[in-house]
Amino acid sequence: MAHQIFISLTHADTGIAEALRTAFGALFRDSVQVHFSTSKELDGGIRSGEDWFQWIVDRVQKCDFALILITPSSVNKPWILWEAGAVAGAALASGQGGMRKVRPLVYQVPSDLIPSPIRDSKVQFRRGDRADEVKSLFKEILDDYKAELSTDRFLEIAQNLDAVMKTCLQRVQECLMNAPALVSSVVIEEWRLRLETVMNENRPSEVVALHDWMDVSFGRDRAERPQPLDLRIHTRLADLYLKAKNHRRAIEQLDLARQLAPRDIFVLRSMGRAFLDSGDRENAKVVIDRITQLDPKAFVRNAECAALLGRWYRKAGDLQQAEDVYAAALNEDANSYYLANLVAEVRLEAAKPNAADAFRRALKIIDGLDEKNVWTHSTAANAAFFLGDDMRAADHLRAAAVLRPDAGSIASVERGLMGLAGKIENGAERVKALLAALRS
Repeated sequence: MAHQIFISLTHADTGIAEALRTAFGALFRDSVQVHFSTSKELDGGIRSGEDWFQWIVDRVQKCDFALILITPSSVNKPWILWEAGAVAGAALASGQGGMRKVRPLVYQVPSDLIPSPIRDSKVQFRRGDRADEVKSLFKEILDDYKAELSTDRFLEIAQNLDAVMKTCLQRVQECLMNAPALVSSVVIEEWRLRLETVMNENRPSEVVALHDWMDVSFGRDRAERPQPLDLRIHTRLADLYLKAKNHRRAIEQLDLARQLAPRDIFVLRSMGRAFLDSGDRENAKVVIDRITQLDPKAFVRNAECAALLGRWYRKAGDLQQAEDVYAAALNEDANSYYLANLVAEVRLEAAKPNAADAFRRALKIIDGLDEKNVWTHSTAANAAFFLGDDMRAADHLRAAAVLRPDAGSIASVERGLMGLAGKIENGAERVKALLAALRS
């Protein structure tokens, strides 16, 4: 009866498994059979319709050695860890030192990124991309089969070992040339900086191509259901998609971020905004309810959360409820020009005469700030414009222009002024000079 070797792998590592199978065949010919746990294209793999777990148990119990391939493709996939557990469990169940037959083979994965169930176990792993360690593994297998080999056959295999190992490692290196980037802190930070650069340079139209290249780098198949990668990456991608007004892709990234941090109110808040931007009030309410569950006071304690809830009410035409939300948050944070401006906006939308009071309050808060930015100046310009002080509004817009805002920010400021102009006397005529000041 032929000896059996079982290889546990992901589909992406088929080439490595084939290189190993070819090496075993070159050395042991038909006396060794190699079985794979995946890839229906490989004739050594599981057949469609078979009980997968039972298939693994049968193979491990019958095999002489079980090799688990730990590669950049498999290291972050729960599949390989699950299967490794099945292999180890089946080996233990077989008794008689069954765990000695389990051999993890690690390829281009540093020790600190090897999954802890394998790194911390008593099973010795070997580096599959190092000639000395691969040769050591094959020598161990050869020694295990020595008693059943003639002296001449044993010597023949030993003499061929170096040449077979060299060919095997060459094929493995060719396969590893297409290995995905490891999800390490260094690599993630590099991609985060790339996304940050695109955001800072106001190039959101490039996000789809950049996202595609990132998937290529990490070996993520676009046809598969997206899997969480890293919180920093998903939130940056979501910001870019929001800026590009691609709400569906933004929501997709925020959902991945939520899977990694289900209690992160910052992520939830952005998701609620994305749903509202896409016109989906129903799912926005689901997010709002989740935030309330995590922190019932979130919409009072945080201006952005208050803005989210208030906007949800405004979308439904409930302007009074929106004003109440903004006012409660402003009462908590009396120095928030942002909240004061929101109160002014919703009062203006409701045609209330006291909108001017809120605009004056926003101006007073901004005047008291030590440092100002594009948004403080634009908010002050809006307030001054509404109050009829066009000279003061123009001064703030020129101050904003000096800060060299990007095109997206300028467009946002202009939209705010134009929207306000339609609600005040002679606004359409007066706003022209202000827009010129912004672009000065």
